[in-house]
Amino acid sequence: MRDDFTEDVKRAIANRVANRCSNLECRAVTSGPQLDSAKTLNVGVAAHITAASAGGPRYDSSLSSEERSHPNNGIWLCQTCAKLVDNDFFRYSADLLREWKSKAEEAAFSEIGKTANRISDTQAERFPGRLRIELPEPVNPIGYWSSGGSYVSGWRFKVRLIAEGQPLDIIELGVTEEGVGTWTINEIFREADGRKAPFPIPVERSTEFWIDVRSPQAFDAKPASVGPITLWFRDHTQRSGNSHKHVIPQPPMR
Repeated sequence: MRDDFTEDVKRAIANRVANRCSNLECRAVTSGPQLDSAKTLNVGVAAHITAASAGGPRYDSSLSSEERSHPNNGIWLCQTCAKLVDNDFFRYSADLLREWKSKAEEAAFSEIGKTANRISDTQAERFPGRLRIELPEPVNPIGYWSSGGSYVSGWRFKVRLIAEGQPLDIIELGVTEEGVGTWTINEIFREADGRKAPFPIPVERSTEFWIDVRSPQAFDAKPASVGPITLWFRDHTQRSGNSHKHVIPQPPMR
């Protein structure tokens, strides 16, 4: 049996963060108008910090049913971040999500009555560096049959990182493939010819490099499609929220 949130609890969780994603590196607006003037659109999720039922992400057997369905056990996220934290729940721990929730509520409270562009120095300190991720060229699929008779899928990306704020050092990067899992990437390539470059990756203003991604999932036959895939990067500050992501909805297959 699942200990789901009531609709009132969901609304309270969303309203406490101004209907924005609680990942402070995202803060996507999750509600707005539909074309029908009598209706609204919502793309947010009241996610459980500890799972609503046994076997779910971050499940805590010590909690009662009332505690699992209480607003304190909920965090408001956009759909992308909600999927990310549940697919990689070892990285996104309950303690980290509680920290996100607390900081997002603080940020929402500090913004009450202020115009959108009026950001205090205290708020700016919460965002020590911003990173924009771009893919300047088409994704190149890499697929082959292994010696064991399984089909291995992969992709080669050219990635452009742009620092929007103070310079950053990228210390970790990886990929989350929906339905498969999350894994880190240990090497980058400065040129398409395969010249390797070590970590950390300094980003003064912008930098470009290539990465090769090999899915850990092997197939008995060549799949028609895979994904979506989320590229994520973690910077040197190691603070919660300082992971940056770029979602590729449906990578092509060769």
